[in-house]
Amino acid sequence: MATATYTVLVDWTGDGDLVDANEDVSGYVRASPGIHIVRGRDQIRALAPPMAGTAECELDNQSKLFSPENASGALYGYLLPGRKVQVKAVYSATTYYLFTGILDDLPQHPARAERSVSLPSLGTLSRLAGKRISTALYASIRTDVALGYLLDAAGWPAADRVLDTGKTTLDWWWLQDEDAFDAAKTLLATEGPGAAIYEDGQGRIVFESRHYRLTTARSTASQATISDTGAEPLFSGFAYNPGLKDIINVCEITTKTRAAQVASVVWTLGQTITLAANEVRKYTVSASDPFTGAIAPVNVTDYTLNSGTLASATLDRTSGESCTITLTAGASGAEVADLQLRAQSVTTQATVIVANTISAATSISNFGRQIYTDSVRAEIPLTVAQDLVNAVVGRYQDPRPTVTLAINNGADARMTQILSREISDRVTVVEAQTGANHAYWIERVEHSVDEAGLQHIATMGCEKVISAQYAVWGTAVWGTDQWGF
Repeated sequence: MATATYTVLVDWTGDGDLVDANEDVSGYVRASPGIHIVRGRDQIRALAPPMAGTAECELDNQSKLFSPENASGALYGYLLPGRKVQVKAVYSATTYYLFTGILDDLPQHPARAERSVSLPSLGTLSRLAGKRISTALYASIRTDVALGYLLDAAGWPAADRVLDTGKTTLDWWWLQDEDAFDAAKTLLATEGPGAAIYEDGQGRIVFESRHYRLTTARSTASQATISDTGAEPLFSGFAYNPGLKDIINVCEITTKTRAAQVASVVWTLGQTITLAANEVRKYTVSASDPFTGAIAPVNVTDYTLNSGTLASATLDRTSGESCTITLTAGASGAEVADLQLRAQSVTTQATVIVANTISAATSISNFGRQIYTDSVRAEIPLTVAQDLVNAVVGRYQDPRPTVTLAINNGADARMTQILSREISDRVTVVEAQTGANHAYWIERVEHSVDEAGLQHIATMGCEKVISAQYAVWGTAVWGTDQWGF
């Protein structure tokens, strides 16, 4: 039996350092039910969207240290949701981060037979869900750069992101009062099959382009062979899904071609404004189309000054689907009429539905028409859209099996796999009953740590690696089957 040392930390003080008194709660974690962690995609499939991870354990609370209304407790006033939570393991002098997220709640179990609190935590991606954001309008922008602007608008720290260079460039991109998590998923779908967004064990958001798994060593070379018999590492549990219900043989997406027009009026207030002396007032501009090149309002052209003076009329940004005009009155106040905003509207010139052109006749004959649509940004170039839908059908018109491996800590070789494996790692899976003997990419990882670390089971959800030998332009990957999208 190989065992690690586990640490559970909670940033009760909210200062981010995880070193203050009582922030190491490892000694309070009950052996049963132990620690349970899930990270990765919401389904075991490379086309599935990311999910916010979860972690949960139970803390002994006989001392009432974690009782929110215990005014004499050392943590009184600090037991709040939103605190950083981290779970890590040390094995053979190496530290492995299993989960970093935020505390969701602190359910109390005060009954005499329990006297504990639960520590349910959500992965850091949960910080994007429900957060409405808007951005400026950007032209000719890569998916990773757009994701960076999205994260900036959501207040995500620059140090907590690892963004691969995207391979899709959008003609236009902006956000207007959109859910940040949904918008991130849309960018992922727009990058195309093979791309990934997930939170790693340190809580960083990771973006991998659609070429990442075709060009990166941990995804191109098997990191381990895991089997049911023979040499270690061995799995202790196995499930196999042939992928017959995940067939895609028809794929369609809607695209829009947009163009910037000459500057014109895109918004008018439609009322007279009276400002007191030195008063500052803001007006939100919302247009029917995104715009660029907005012009700060000027007297006579964009408003009429009936009386008094305006010290300034400024814009918080010059592009997007909305912006804010700030008017600052002079010392005598001001009366302003006919306020408007001029900008270049970026209007739709054509809407085209793009469908796959590669043949899937055999797949349709075998499985019927299995249609796939996804929320791809409509401003994707037509040629890229065509390649994207062809890539989806090319990868999924035939079954792509998935497997679930459970690995316990019964040997050193297993423990290394339990702690080392991450989303997008490539492993070889051998199982005699199903005949599986192929390379798979890991799409989801779960950890169950029980009995104070004496038992650790990692469950890995994996999808079979695509069989085509791709050639990727501009890289050393030069397969012979087809060009990599």
